[in-house]
Amino acid sequence: MTRTFDVTSDLHPLDSERILRTLASHSVDYLLIGGLAALAHGSSMATADADLLPRLDDDNLERLLDVLQELDAKILLAPDRMAMEAGEPWEVTELRRGPQGLKSADDWHFSTIAGPVDVVLTAAGVGTYADHEQPDVREAFNVTVPVASLQDVLRSKRALDRPKDREVIRELGDDSTSDRT
Repeated sequence: MTRTFDVTSDLHPLDSERILRTLASHSVDYLLIGGLAALAHGSSMATADADLLPRLDDDNLERLLDVLQELDAKILLAPDRMAMEAGEPWEVTELRRGPQGLKSADDWHFSTIAGPVDVVLTAAGVGTYADHEQPDVREAFNVTVPVASLQDVLRSKRALDRPKDREVIRELGDDSTSDRT
């Protein structure tokens, strides 16, 4: 199936309900990571996007691409980068290749009609979907939402080490003793 993804620098407000319901309706296997996962574990830090860590088999990635298409996803690029590109950005060409194209980068940033969605194939400090501990399962908007474990959220936040990550670690408690060796 050929898919077309345009580029944009426009953003819509985050509608996590629509994103989560669309993922559920397509039976995508993923973990919610990043800011929304931190919120699920009790953080008060606001977030403007949904960070998704999908299982990496081709069938699952096809379903994820269906979700992105349904949400009218466009590859998110800064205006100065779009101005510098001669022709199409490489990301557009790669995504036409389907799951294999999606696997060509560690992360993808999309603007959708339901807000920004980041698809992360390798989470900082933890790794791929398969490397994560058993997810915490939550119910939100009448759908089951698989959330990265608190230990994996903290591990990733420590690896990223941005000011906002340090604040989440402070809020949720830095249980460094739970790190895997």
